[in-house]
Parts: sequence; C-alpha cells; structure tokens
Amino acid sequence: RLLVQSEDVASRSAQVKALFQGKIVFASVDKCDNLSGLMQKLRAFKRFLRENPTHRGKVVLVQYLVGSALGQDDETSTLLQSLRAQVDAYIEQDDQSGLKLVDKPGNTQGSTADHDIYLRIDVNTDRAEHLALYRAAHVLFDTSVKAGLNLGPFEFITTHFDDKERASVTIVSEFSGCSRVLIGSLRVNPWNTTELTAACERALSMAEHEKKE
Repeated sequence: RLLVQSEDVASRSAQVKALFQGKIVFASVDKCDNLSGLMQKLRAFKRFLRENPTHRGKVVLVQYLVGSALGQDDETSTLLQSLRAQVDAYIEQDDQSGLKLVDKPGNTQGSTADHDIYLRIDVNTDRAEHLALYRAAHVLFDTSVKAGLNLGPFEFITTHFDDKERASVTIVSEFSGCSRVLIGSLRVNPWNTTELTAACERALSMAEHEKKE
C-alpha cells in the first residue's frame, strides 16, 4: 500500500486520468501470450460497444502489454500483429517522460482522444506504472484463459482502497486462481463472448452499494 500511496504512482496515475478525462476506464495489464485471453477481451469490448452504442465515447479500454519477449518469437509476433489490428490507438511515452496518445497508422476516423481501445506496448514499464493505471481505472477487465496465482486483480483492488466518490469493479476470469476468493467480483468465462459483454454492461450499471460489497 505504501507504493500505491507514493508520489510516483500518484503522478503517473494523474497522467493516465488526464488522457481519458471524463471517461470510464476499463483496464488490464497482461503478458503478450495466448493464455492472457487478449483477443477475446478486445473482441468482446468491441461487441459490447456495438450492442450498447450509448456508451461509445464514454468508456475506453486501456490494455498494457508487458514481458521481455514481446514480439521476439513467432507466437507473440503473430498475436501482437492481431492485437494491433484490433486496437484504435496507442499510448506512448513522450519526450518529457509523460504519456501521449498516438493514432494507429492510417487511422483517419475521429480524433485520437475519441477512440475506444488503446494499447501500450512497452517492456520497460515497472510495477509503479501498472499500479498507476489500475488507480486511474474504474474497471479491471481480466480474461485470462489460464492463470495460476494472478496478482493483477489483488493489485487493482489495493489501488482503490480509498475510493470515496466512485467504487471500482473487478471483472475476473474464472480461470484465474484468485477468482474463488474475490467474492465481490464479476466472474466470467473468457471463452464466452456474450458473458464478457454482459459483464461490461453490469460493471457500468451496478449501484454504488453493490460495488462496495
């Protein structure tokens, strides 16, 4: 909790909030591999917005990719290529060590700040960077298809220990080991797109007292 409360995390979290001011942020930090259920997540989020167009422009998905093997083998290179095709824009570090939004090459639809799915690909992000994203986000969107001890949901919950105005929501895969102990989370089967889209809608429609339970 000391790191969560540090000035470093607070500063980085403020940068993320500034990028998506006024929007509900779904977020996740995952390794770039097929066990993370990344494609299922992106497709489900797109379907959620198609089926619920009133949320478009009001919610975003921010996906951080981590891991030293990013794009260095055939499996991750193929997956990364598929992910790039699904996202709308990127989050990159600017010259002042801050964050900026960057359009996908060839994307001419709307401004960079009006897209739905943002991807950050950076092997150098540290734990403070991940905690900053979690602290800025409103909903954790975990779609792991196989994960033993997945600490992401615990870290997300820890970063929101002092929520007052708006409680956070955790969507966690039933294949994550932590799903059995996170009683108040929305448990999902990452292979079931209908279930994922319903969880996104549920996360936005829950009353505040339900989120806090």
